[in-house]
Amino acid sequence: MTKLKVYRIYTDIETLRALPRGQQSDLVKQYTGTSDINKRLVLELSDSIKLEKSISDAEVAVLPAILNYYVEKNKLIELEFFLDKAASKGIKVVALNKGDDNVRVPFYDDLIIYKSGGLRSKMRSNEYGLPVMISDKWNDYYSWGFTFPHSDHPTIGFCGQGSATAGKVLAEYKRTFVAKFNKSKDYEGVFSQSRLRANALSELEGDKTINSQFIIRDRYSFHKENGKLNYQSQNEFYENIRDNQYTLAIRGGGNFSVRFYETMMMGRIPLFVDADSPLPFEGSQIADQLFPVHDLKKSGKTSVSETLLNYHQGRSPKELEEVALQMRRTWESNYSRKGFIKTAIRLAVEQ
Repeated sequence: MTKLKVYRIYTDIETLRALPRGQQSDLVKQYTGTSDINKRLVLELSDSIKLEKSISDAEVAVLPAILNYYVEKNKLIELEFFLDKAASKGIKVVALNKGDDNVRVPFYDDLIIYKSGGLRSKMRSNEYGLPVMISDKWNDYYSWGFTFPHSDHPTIGFCGQGSATAGKVLAEYKRTFVAKFNKSKDYEGVFSQSRLRANALSELEGDKTINSQFIIRDRYSFHKENGKLNYQSQNEFYENIRDNQYTLAIRGGGNFSVRFYETMMMGRIPLFVDADSPLPFEGSQIADQLFPVHDLKKSGKTSVSETLLNYHQGRSPKELEEVALQMRRTWESNYSRKGFIKTAIRLAVEQ
């Protein structure tokens, strides 16, 4: 049996421990976590990743905090000190840039950045897409085993905020216009994500050859009531994904879709509306786009419903089920937290 390569990484563990949990890098935060989930993740990673105490023994370094911390706290000097330390050993540094509004940092040759949003066409040569790392709900919804719904007409689900009131649209236009003057953040242009989403939902629902199963809410499905999570709305959300072949995945306030990853995790096929949105590991075999993509820049007069119908009609029921299973496998191996850590570290070492 071929022995797996173990990649040796380094981070400043003392700095990592001192950081608030939300500002720690997802690539290494498990090494300071005390929960069973973090302990299990460290154990599961141990066959492929080893955290070294000395940077001299490492093949790649991981910035302990997300880039947002260094920009928003005016601590770029700490970032550059870490980069210089890694450069003196001839190794690269991997960092994460998270949130709806990604921060801007200078270009550093030896810094590899995974960012959640921004415009793909504006990304620099050292920037790549960052998946949203979510919990695995597979066992909660497939306790009896995996099944895939088959039908002649495509069935597509969506559960979440889908309204576009005049007040909401105006507020989003205003927010994105003002963002132009914030030089510390990426600028994506003036737009309304609510209007974009509502238009896509309306197109799909208006096509009678598509079975649309939409649950439209006026707020986030995972909202809290009296300080507690609304588990009923969460359950409806995941059941809506499970009970349909496809789920609409379209950007929100940031140029990424959490629902895209939730759909893959659930073994279903995302209908991805591409708003110049970065996806992880593009240009590699990992990112083979088996799912339908409606590119807003290239679609021309083609509607999002036509994109779905063309995709669905070109595949047999057996092929669609295999795509759905491949979505799940891709999420597990590359887009889950464990999968992303392994893949990102491996690619950083191999670059």
